[in-house]
Amino acid sequence: MAVQKTFYNPELEQSASYTEQWVIEFVQVLDQKQLRVKHHYWLDANGVKWTDFDHPFENLFEDFTAYRLAVHYLQPSEIQTYRQQYRMNLSDLAQVSGLSVAVLQAIEKNERLQTSAEDAALRRVFDAAETSRLEL
Repeated sequence: MAVQKTFYNPELEQSASYTEQWVIEFVQVLDQKQLRVKHHYWLDANGVKWTDFDHPFENLFEDFTAYRLAVHYLQPSEIQTYRQQYRMNLSDLAQVSGLSVAVLQAIEKNERLQTSAEDAALRRVFDAAETSRLEL
């Protein structure tokens, strides 16, 4: 049975019942043209797909996750885990990686994709931290 939920749609300025739908779609993110991603929608009575009204960026975040997997970038959760494992706060990581705190926050919150140079800088820091930890 399909999940139904009532939402207020600010674009239509009314509340209505919507039916949940999950769809496998192929999207392009930067140079990756055929990323297979599971997107979440709510269908109105006319069959029009709407993104989740409570989480409007969830499909974009899924696109970011798929892109990072395709190009073998660190995921936000991995960055947070490594940072915590090596007892670094965002300021510490910013200082040793050369990235700004704002950039690191946005990446960790999955609000932006890191560049290949940024991903490489993060990997260098975490690899160096692991190496020095092993040498202790």
